[in-house]
Amino acid sequence: MLKKLTFILLTLTLITTFVFAQDASSLYNEGVKLLKNGKTQEAITKFKSAAMKDKKHVNSRLGLANAHFKLQNWNEAVAPLKEVLNIEPKNKEALNLIVQAHYNMKNYDKVIKNGEKYFNIAEEPSYTAYYMVGKSYSKKKEWSKALNSFKKATEINSNDYKSMYEMGKIYYMAKKYSNAAQYLGKATEIREYPNAYYYLGLTYYKQKQYTKAADNFVKVTELKPGFENGHYFLAQSYKNAGQYNKAISAGKSLLKMKRSGKNYYLLGGIYLQAKNYQEAYNYYNQGSSYSGKYGKACTKWANYVQQKYLQ
Repeated sequence: MLKKLTFILLTLTLITTFVFAQDASSLYNEGVKLLKNGKTQEAITKFKSAAMKDKKHVNSRLGLANAHFKLQNWNEAVAPLKEVLNIEPKNKEALNLIVQAHYNMKNYDKVIKNGEKYFNIAEEPSYTAYYMVGKSYSKKKEWSKALNSFKKATEINSNDYKSMYEMGKIYYMAKKYSNAAQYLGKATEIREYPNAYYYLGLTYYKQKQYTKAADNFVKVTELKPGFENGHYFLAQSYKNAGQYNKAISAGKSLLKMKRSGKNYYLLGGIYLQAKNYQEAYNYYNQGSSYSGKYGKACTKWANYVQQKYLQ
């Protein structure tokens, strides 16, 4: 009699579990349709209901996380992803998504921790995960590990210009200019990315290849017209290359963007090097009205030019 009762109870439990699982799957499918139709909040409600119906329903939790991703609710996405990993510790999709969520929340230690777990189990990991782990290592100034992650990203996707750029930037900061030029050049070949052109320009500038530097700073000013440093180093590059008319034009464009002691000092220096002493004095003199080191430098050079060349 006891065995019969146990069997009946077990059968009822299995039937109930099966029914709940069916209900959860039905709710999940409704959520998927709603999400595809852009009804994200309604989809979230369905996914939550599905998850409550079945404590081990993985897809409903992944669906809930993806819905929160649509709304950029990164913190809300983490909870269902953790539930998935409690059910299936080696779920590749959940690990990939949790890496992205933590990256967007700037939780760099958690990006690295979950990223390494993901790489250990994924046969074909996403290049974006390697990029995000690389960026996280960069934030912690662990440059060697960052480089390794970025290289793996580019091995998976040879068109990953952002990882190319990040590698070039790391090499630039390490003063390995040949390597920097290589990767930054590749980045600009893939995409007209202003940051890559800027650091490529700086790389050539540090190597005193001023014409090449100027070519890249021109691209920066075209792609990112409001970026002051692009105009500044363009003017400096032309000045150092002896192309004074172009340097003056770039310097005046810079001055229209921002009047400062630094920018007046730059233009004064260009005119002085071009031996146009009156204009050199004029710009130095205007710059002398500013406070700080550039204002003081302008005062010094205005006096120098006046005494040496204009008396």
